[in-house]
Amino acid sequence: MPTEGRGRSRTRREPAQPRLLVADDAGRILDHPFLLAAGSSWDAPEPLGETSPAPDGLQLVFLPGRAPLGVDPSSGRIEPVTRFDFEGRRFRPHAVAAVLPPAHLRLLLPACERASGAPALPLRGYTAVGLAGDAFRVAARRIDPHSHWDPARFQASEIEPAVAAHLARFPHNGLVAQLAHCARDYGCCTAANFFLGTWEAALPVSPDCDARCLGCISEQAGESPSPQQRLGRAPGAGEIAEAAVYHLERAEPGMVSFGQGCEGEPSLHAGRIAEAIRAIRARTQRGTIHMNTNGSRPEALAELAAAGLQSVRVSLCSAHAEIFDAYHRAAFGLETVEDFARRAREAGLFVSLNLLVFPGLTDRVEELEALAGLLERCRLPMVQLRNLDLDPARLLSALPGPGGRCLGMGGFVAELARRLPELEIGSFNRFRHEFEGRLAPGRTNENLPSVS
Repeated sequence: MPTEGRGRSRTRREPAQPRLLVADDAGRILDHPFLLAAGSSWDAPEPLGETSPAPDGLQLVFLPGRAPLGVDPSSGRIEPVTRFDFEGRRFRPHAVAAVLPPAHLRLLLPACERASGAPALPLRGYTAVGLAGDAFRVAARRIDPHSHWDPARFQASEIEPAVAAHLARFPHNGLVAQLAHCARDYGCCTAANFFLGTWEAALPVSPDCDARCLGCISEQAGESPSPQQRLGRAPGAGEIAEAAVYHLERAEPGMVSFGQGCEGEPSLHAGRIAEAIRAIRARTQRGTIHMNTNGSRPEALAELAAAGLQSVRVSLCSAHAEIFDAYHRAAFGLETVEDFARRAREAGLFVSLNLLVFPGLTDRVEELEALAGLLERCRLPMVQLRNLDLDPARLLSALPGPGGRCLGMGGFVAELARRLPELEIGSFNRFRHEFEGRLAPGRTNENLPSVS
């Protein structure tokens, strides 16, 4: 039945499990006096299981028009909270969610009931969260040990003067101007890296795309609030090469990558990218040249590999064709993506699969079987697990409901590692020094076991 709550002081003995959080209309976050935090797998609420301390860079947000669901510790029942009292004021509370920093895998969605007419949520990876003692706990775990994307590295006090200096240094380079916009207005770490002279720097090139993904963060046509706009002009090969050489000569280790959040599909401009790569490699052999892609154009790989492309990351949300089609809404199918990944391996590129994960979908046995089969057939050395940034209600309404047994996200990771022990599981692109020697050109990894 619906539950009412009353705010209280923190003097009582704290329960061992995290307590439920609620928010008022102003976004003030309060803890429930007795209900425990819950999470959700697909659309099924459940008590929080595995949790981690709140990592640096965690953000808390409230979900308007969505009543929190908590666990009654005496009965174990899931209860909606429809009224809440605090300091003599009664209000209808909103659910609270965490937004994780990079490198952390979401294990459960926030548990809530969406009211009719509730506004659509921005494209973020909403995660279940609770309060244990005076510390937040999140339904998440760190999945990649690399620290170069940690939020503490990206301080506005350092980025802004660096942006200003580089705009003066490259006054006629439209790509640098785009990166300045992304670093300043969108807080893009990959754009900021260009100005800081560190790690992986973005090279956005494509205003065009051949898919209409539900969670596209740069072009939504009104379906969901989009956090940024897609770049409006494709930079020339000279602009690309100028920015890339500058970064690769400064950063150690350094990477430049095509296929960013502010653009569409880079392989649609494969000829211009290949021209730029040839110009880059004529001037420097330093660093890694990488492309993030949807895998729609296997025919472009030969030219790109010959020019000097060294690694690719191929994105998809599911290795099941029905779910793939419903999410990506593309002019190509899953078989094209698999062909791309296989050809990229044969061309000697380091290939990562970028899996967009969603609790209750990704961690189903059938999804694991399909994913393991694709990884084995293409003999891919790495999978990157990325939280799917999307309003859960939007995804649930657009995709067919998953069937079969759910392993939980923790169980999914463990079983994937057990079945494919040579597979690297992480969140970030790898630099040349990390994969050179592991995969010689034209060779495949012969050690992946078959999946029964």
